[in-house]
Amino acid sequence: MLHSIGKAISFGLVALCFLHSLCLANRNHLGFGFENQKESVTIPFKNINNLIILEAELDGKNKLNLILDTGIRSLVLFNKSFVPQISDHTFQIKFTGTSARSAIPANVSTGHNLRLSEDVIANQINVVMLKRSNNNLHKIKGHKIHGVFGYQLFSRFQVKIDFEHELITLSEPRKTELINGFQAVPL
Repeated sequence: MLHSIGKAISFGLVALCFLHSLCLANRNHLGFGFENQKESVTIPFKNINNLIILEAELDGKNKLNLILDTGIRSLVLFNKSFVPQISDHTFQIKFTGTSARSAIPANVSTGHNLRLSEDVIANQINVVMLKRSNNNLHKIKGHKIHGVFGYQLFSRFQVKIDFEHELITLSEPRKTELINGFQAVPL
């Protein structure tokens, strides 16, 4: 009897360790997170016409220039041709919010990865691909712009933007005391 109790305890411990490792492996599985157990990461950006443009890589193969915008919940691409291989998990929507007078037809594709640097990646995100775009953001001062994103980044990290050096520092959320002369901006 003690032998069977010992086996049950051993099995329970192995199962618990397995489940714990799955939780650790998947804790940043959805949305943005740091790889390599970083506490903060600094990423360069381009300031073009007072827009923050970040270079990103979609699904390990598509290089993109993206506008960082706090109000955009999903990654929105201005033209679906920027994603040569669209996921099988695609559905159609009507998209509003691009200063268009009416809704724009779009496809939503699920399960994509967006890498901002060696240490910052968003896993399993949705990509909204506009079928047509009514804005003039495709090119800004000679730079090709592929889309816009941001809310997920701002909602996940503490964000410090250094316009003088064109750097963004992303940090794990923690209670921070405000520096004199600064104020917190709720999102």
